[in-house]
Amino acid sequence: MSDRPTRILLAAVAGLLLLAVVAAVLSATRADPGYAEGSPEAAVQSYAVAAVAKDGEEAVRHLDPAAGCTAQHVEESWVRPGARVVLRDTSVDGDRATVRLDVVSASGGPFDASEWTNEETLELRQVDGEWLVTGTPWPLYTCRPEVTRP
Repeated sequence: MSDRPTRILLAAVAGLLLLAVVAAVLSATRADPGYAEGSPEAAVQSYAVAAVAKDGEEAVRHLDPAAGCTAQHVEESWVRPGARVVLRDTSVDGDRATVRLDVVSASGGPFDASEWTNEETLELRQVDGEWLVTGTPWPLYTCRPEVTRP
């Protein structure tokens, strides 16, 4: 094997490693949006982070108990690996709020750069100064208890 192809290969590998390090540093130091404490956006962010991580106990803390959602419902929900949740907008009307999100998912393998976006809408209500997500929010699709037949 000649020295020239070996040097080119080593330079290419070193360049890829450098790009990987730069990407890791940028990803680790990316700023959190930092929504105001007690805002609907902060409540949805906390809920979404917990739901994506399958932390049922934490996610349920941000849900209105009237919906009947449990930690198990959250833990059994499905979110495409690597999905990102992006805040679109928020509207507040008294003790009610609507938060629209984009859930961005990659479509395939490691060399597939395409992705798609689903818009999700979460409804919230303020209870004792705390914003709670109502209904059956993304990524949950049902919170009804299991029906047992006699």
